[in-house]
Amino acid sequence: MNNLKNILPLLFVTLWFGCEDLEFPDPNAPSTDVATVQTLVTGAEAGMRSSYGLYLREVSTVGRETYYLEPADPRYTGELLRGPLDPGGFLVYSPWAARYSVIANCRILMTQFADDAGASGFAKTIEAYQLSLVLSMQNENGCKIAPYNGLESDFVSIRCLWIDLIDENYC
Repeated sequence: MNNLKNILPLLFVTLWFGCEDLEFPDPNAPSTDVATVQTLVTGAEAGMRSSYGLYLREVSTVGRETYYLEPADPRYTGELLRGPLDPGGFLVYSPWAARYSVIANCRILMTQFADDAGASGFAKTIEAYQLSLVLSMQNENGCKIAPYNGLESDFVSIRCLWIDLIDENYC
């Protein structure tokens, strides 16, 4: 009971003075008006690690390098090796969503800080790397260069990505 008498006033003082302003920018989804180069670069690097383990499991299973035998979820071997893939399932959606989230972050970085050559070069490099990861999963099916156009954007082939993306001519 004596400890409660000491802790209770400390709790009230903390609650009274500690909660002044609850309005602050969201660090996980920065808006374009408050985002700095550092936050966008950090977000891109953090997003590159999102669903990367799942990507490696899928690519190595399809390439017959490993088999991820998960007894609770047979989709790793059943869907990937025998098919058909569930279009809305986590095996298809998660790697695509993670890669295109980083690409969208890089597009913000390129448009907002176009005069900064280092930031623009970093964003273009990371965007090309993320597109190459998407393309390595799709092979001849291609990938979408401009995810911000949604369903209206065209698919781009392997040749077009590697030759024209380097020259910044998006076919």
